[in-house]
Amino acid sequence: MTPTAKLAVAQTPEEAAYVLLEQARQQVAKGKEITPLAVVVCEENHRPAYDLVGLAFTDETRHSAFRQVVTMAKQKTAKAIITVAEADYYRADKRQASGDCIFVTVSGDGMETVTMRLPFTRGRWRSKIRFGELERKTEATPLAFLPDWP
Repeated sequence: MTPTAKLAVAQTPEEAAYVLLEQARQQVAKGKEITPLAVVVCEENHRPAYDLVGLAFTDETRHSAFRQVVTMAKQKTAKAIITVAEADYYRADKRQASGDCIFVTVSGDGMETVTMRLPFTRGRWRSKIRFGELERKTEATPLAFLPDWP
């Protein structure tokens, strides 16, 4: 089954997030960079529909890029927004980043915010990737980087 087909059969935004996490994990395992992605989850014919939005931004334009995603989601009366990106990985006992991680979020109206982090380390050659354990958390608060969502 193709990655797009797997996403199409996901019944919930969180199931779709796990599909996207696995796709990102496979990219990293192949030594490739992850393109930041937002997925606007709508409903069509009583089934989830997923609009994928590739994100390209700098530190200065990051806020604007996510604001555009939120605007699009509101216009489409979306049920949720999923984000996928590579991020610095912070251990609970340290203040500095201790590596990289695949960072996936799921948030929407009437649902808890889900964050998933899959830490990984790159060896001397990009083909030597080691993945840590997946961390999944839920919170009642919205994500700060998605302004005015939900």
